[in-house]
Amino acid sequence: MADKPGPAGCHTAGNKQLDRLVSRLQSDNQRLGANLSRAHLGLAVIGDAVIGTDADGRIDYINAATERLSGYAESELQGNLAERVFSFRSAETNAVLANPLGRCLAGGRTVNRNGRSLLQVRGGRGVMVRESAQPVHDVNGKITGALMVLRDLSLENDLGERLSWQKRHDSLTGLLNRDELERRLAREISFLPEDSADRHSLLYLDLDRFRVINDTAGHAAGDRLLNDVACLLQEQVRGSDIAARLGGDEFAILLRDCPIDSARRVAQDICRTLEQQRLKWRNCRFRHTASIGIVGVSGAVTASEVLAAADVACFAAKESGRNKVHCFSHDSTPLGYRDMQWVSRIGDAADENRFQLYCQPIVPVGQQTKQVAHFELLLRINDRNGEVIPAAEFLPAAERFNMMPGIDRWVISNTIEKLIFRGCVTDAGQYMLSVNLSGGSLSDPSFLDFAHAEIKRAKIRPDSLCIEITETAAIANIDTVARFIRDMRQLGCRFSLDDFGSGLSSFAYLK
Repeated sequence: MADKPGPAGCHTAGNKQLDRLVSRLQSDNQRLGANLSRAHLGLAVIGDAVIGTDADGRIDYINAATERLSGYAESELQGNLAERVFSFRSAETNAVLANPLGRCLAGGRTVNRNGRSLLQVRGGRGVMVRESAQPVHDVNGKITGALMVLRDLSLENDLGERLSWQKRHDSLTGLLNRDELERRLAREISFLPEDSADRHSLLYLDLDRFRVINDTAGHAAGDRLLNDVACLLQEQVRGSDIAARLGGDEFAILLRDCPIDSARRVAQDICRTLEQQRLKWRNCRFRHTASIGIVGVSGAVTASEVLAAADVACFAAKESGRNKVHCFSHDSTPLGYRDMQWVSRIGDAADENRFQLYCQPIVPVGQQTKQVAHFELLLRINDRNGEVIPAAEFLPAAERFNMMPGIDRWVISNTIEKLIFRGCVTDAGQYMLSVNLSGGSLSDPSFLDFAHAEIKRAKIRPDSLCIEITETAAIANIDTVARFIRDMRQLGCRFSLDDFGSGLSSFAYLK
C-alpha cells in the first residue's frame, strides 16, 4: 500500500525550517572562519613563538616568530614530533631538560618552567628562552592537542648583560669603575690571612695638571688623554692585574702577587712612559705626567682603607714635585693631605651648626673713669664627640682652601646677633665685641657689601663692633685692605691691628 502524500503546507514549512537551519550553520561557519582568521592573524604577529600540536604531540601549526627563532619553515616541521624538533638545556648547568609539551599532554595541565632555558635551534646554537605549554580541549573536554609558547630572552639577556657591564665599568675608558675595583679588592683581601705580609700592591695614579689641557684644548682633548692613559695602563700591566678609573683624572691598578719593591718599578716605568708621550690635539702637543702613590695590600686592612692610604701616598707624590712615585707610610702623611681632610670636617661643622664663639675679656692696663665692656670673640668648633677644637687646628686649612670668606660671614652675622642681644642698638650702654677677619675676606669687595648690609639690617651701633686685622693680612694686599678699613670706619666701626710688630716695616705700614 503506497504512502499517502502529506499536506502541501507541511512540506513547505519543513523546507523553510531546513533553509533556516542551513542559513544559521553557514552564518556560524562564517563567524567561526572569521574568528579562526583573527586567531591565526594574532598568532602570526605575536612576538612569542607559538607551536601547535595534535594529541600525539605532532606539529600542525607554527607562527612566523617560531620560524624566525628556530630557523625552520612551517613546511619542514609539519607532522614532526615537537619533542624531537625542540630540545632544551639548562642555561645555568647545561643539563638536558624535558620538553614541557610531553608533561602537558600526559598530565592534561598547563606547564610553566621557571628560569631560563637554552633552545637548540638550527645550526646547533642555543637561544635563551622561557617556555610554557597548555593543553587544548574540544567541547567535550577531551584533549585534542597542545600549544607551546617560547619567549625569546636573548634581547632581554643582552640588555641585562649591557646594563651589568655599564654598572661595573667606566663609560669613557672601558676600565673598571671605582665601585667594581673596591669590590674586587675586598675579595682579594678576604683570601689573605689577617697576619699576612703585604702580598699585593695598589697603585693610585693622578694625572698632573690635567685641568690645563681641559681648559686650554677643551674637554674632548681631555677625554682623548684619559683614553690614551687607559690604553697605556692596560699595556703596562699583566693579564692578572686589575686597572680601573676612579673618576676624573685618577686611576688605580691592583698588582696581584706583587711586593712593594716590584710595584715601585712598575710605577716608575709608567711615569717614564707617560712623560715621553705627547697628546697631539689639532695643532698642539701637550706634555703630560702623573704622580703615583703605592700601598701594600695585606689581610689586616679593608678595601676602603687601602684606597685611602693610596690616595694619601699619591698626594705626597704630588707635593714632592709631581711626576713622582711615593710609597705609603703611616709616619709620613703630608701636612697638605691633613688640611684636605679638614675641608669636609669644616663643611660638616657649618652644616650642623657646630661653630661656636667664645668670649675673652679685654681689660685696659691703666685706670679709666669710664670703662667699656670689651670682649674678643674666639672661633671654635665643637666636634661630634663634644670636644672643643681651637681655631689654630682648622683655620690654616680653611685659609688654604679659600673657606674663610664663608666662615667670616658666619662670624659677622653671629657677632651682630650677640650685640643685638646685649641691646647695643642705641647710645646707651658701653659694650664692644672684637672679631678677627681673614685677609681673603678683607680683599673681597662682596664681603664689604655684606658687612654693610648686616650692620644696617640689625641697626646696631657700629662702634660696638671692632674688627681685628693681623699685620700680615693687612700688608698682603694693603691697598684693598686700606679701602675696607676706610669704608667701615666711615660707617662707625672700630679697628685694631693684631700681632703688630711681627714685621720689619710695621711703623711704616701703620703710617
